[in-house]
Amino acid sequence: MRVFVSQLPGPQALTERDLLTLARLADSLGFDGVASAPGAGRAGGNPHTSLLQAGILARETSRVKIAVLDCSLPAMPSPVQAADQLAWIQQTSHERLIAGFGLGGVEQYEQSRLNPASASDRFREALQLMNTVWRGEQPERFDGAFWTWQLPQRTALTPAPPIWTTGPAEKDFFDLAAPLSSGYVLPALIDAKTATKGAKGFRKAFSKQRPEADAPEVVWQVPIFVGETDESAWKDFSAWLQPWQQTCLRDAFREPPGLFSPRTIAKQTRLAEQSLATVTDREAISAGHFALVGSPESVQEQLAAAIDSIEPTTVVGLFQFGQMPVSSAQENIRRFAKQIFPNL
Repeated sequence: MRVFVSQLPGPQALTERDLLTLARLADSLGFDGVASAPGAGRAGGNPHTSLLQAGILARETSRVKIAVLDCSLPAMPSPVQAADQLAWIQQTSHERLIAGFGLGGVEQYEQSRLNPASASDRFREALQLMNTVWRGEQPERFDGAFWTWQLPQRTALTPAPPIWTTGPAEKDFFDLAAPLSSGYVLPALIDAKTATKGAKGFRKAFSKQRPEADAPEVVWQVPIFVGETDESAWKDFSAWLQPWQQTCLRDAFREPPGLFSPRTIAKQTRLAEQSLATVTDREAISAGHFALVGSPESVQEQLAAAIDSIEPTTVVGLFQFGQMPVSSAQENIRRFAKQIFPNL
């Protein structure tokens, strides 16, 4: 099992320099990868910013995998240009890139004025176009329902980056994502029981649609804070949690109308009421493994129990979240690397 370092910062909590500092630290301490944070586990970031950050990380790190998890694929103006940029990062990073795509959230559709009902078809077509570019296939012209493109001569990208998809832990999304990706990123902020159900659901959909393929990656995102003691860790975590919930997490599970079936959207609404976006009780957070908080011994115990249930291939630890200062995030990462990582 691999462990990646990521973050889910609150407004103005970290600068770009801070993010680079945390990535270099993860690289030096032996973590397996670094990842951009897709909001509450959905791809919804600015793809241009995400790809720029990944390109910088390819130059500034030497061994960690670089996972771009926050690209809203249906809203991309040009899948071909994105494919070319990702190919460049894959080559300059010496094949360390992981490309993560999802359908995006409410904000992306409001800004782009796209019809959410067309998102699934746009998602499929964009990935088809990107894979055409990476395979070096040379149709004179790509004519799709949403994009038309002249494709100049290209060399096949070998190997192409693995594709992970991010989205709700629901059958609607599994049926869309399983044929198109080699991995699934579970939403952050959910409890271990919901994550376990989602992991099983994606594995089932994947094995049904791609019976000859290798087993898929299942990626669990979870906030982690390792303190000196349980009490000191919870004191700091609680101070960061409430403003984080009030500023960043209120719309974490809100879906634009038409993006999924009414049943899935209703389930997402109920899930929001039982997620870290709203849960504040220490005992409930610990019991549900919404976040792993405490002394090194406590976090180790919580992590082992959750892994036994979810069976992820990769854990993306959100080692910085909310208004946590970068100095605390650095100490958090160091404690995990020194006292927990060797026991995994």
